[in-house]
Amino acid sequence: VDTTVARKAVDYFEIMSRGSIGGTHLEIQKGKEKEQLYLKVSQLDYIVHALLALEDEQEVDRAASTEVVQNIVDREMDKAWPLSLALVDGLCLFLFILTFQSGTNMFLNLENSSGELQTGNYF
Repeated sequence: VDTTVARKAVDYFEIMSRGSIGGTHLEIQKGKEKEQLYLKVSQLDYIVHALLALEDEQEVDRAASTEVVQNIVDREMDKAWPLSLALVDGLCLFLFILTFQSGTNMFLNLENSSGELQTGNYF
């Protein structure tokens, strides 16, 4: 990624978020028009991938702090697949914790018929 182009793109995101260039206010200050602009930007092909491809960490931080990029991320997270993925991830985590707890309880409470702790190879 060309650093000059990346810097200009982040500058453009900042201009759209602020709604002004220098002291001149743009006409996108209205809520509905601003939302339509953000929607069109979020629908650009590979916009999230392009943001992730920025090499300079400062440019990534600048881009992430703009209202436009925050709106794009919000729209992407509101789609069905991230929510489904988070739900499945949470269920897997719950099952792993439950299985680990059950396995460690069985291992620590392992006794033979005489009440003594069994020793031996557990692995």
